[in-house]
Amino acid sequence: MVKPYVKRESPALSSEGLDKQRFRDELWKVVNQLNLKMPSAPYPSEKEKNNSSTFTPGSHKGFTPKEDDFIDSSAEAIISAEQTFTSVNRVNNLTFATAVNLTPSASVIFNGCRFNASITMENGAKAHFIGCMFRNNSFVNNAGVVANAYVIGCVKSPTATHINTTIIAQTDY
Repeated sequence: MVKPYVKRESPALSSEGLDKQRFRDELWKVVNQLNLKMPSAPYPSEKEKNNSSTFTPGSHKGFTPKEDDFIDSSAEAIISAEQTFTSVNRVNNLTFATAVNLTPSASVIFNGCRFNASITMENGAKAHFIGCMFRNNSFVNNAGVVANAYVIGCVKSPTATHINTTIIAQTDY
């Protein structure tokens, strides 16, 4: 998360300088509300659930999302460590460089994500992959029933085969 801006008072500000200071103060209020997650910063999870975070460009370590967390990212944000999901989450535009695991209590919507390694879903896990890219022969390996894993409008390697998934409009690259 971006470090909060601390307003500094200056008694010698001109009216033009005061306007610039007010502008900076208002700008930092907006920036701090974005909940940006920088590569070296810990995952922001101040609340027990319903956290929201936007990953900035760069390589990020794995993170532990809480119940109902919304995770967004820029196109250049990469999760470089193995990632496990254990609860209800929504993930947009992240690239996963290594394995992704979903425990039985996980229910995740992946939208526009890129997977460079396979996804393992334990029996009971649920996931929808919408508009995702499965690169490097990655695939969804669902140990549960077919109805728990949906692949919708995604792209994958022609040699990779999803296991126990419902596929709707998928294309090979």
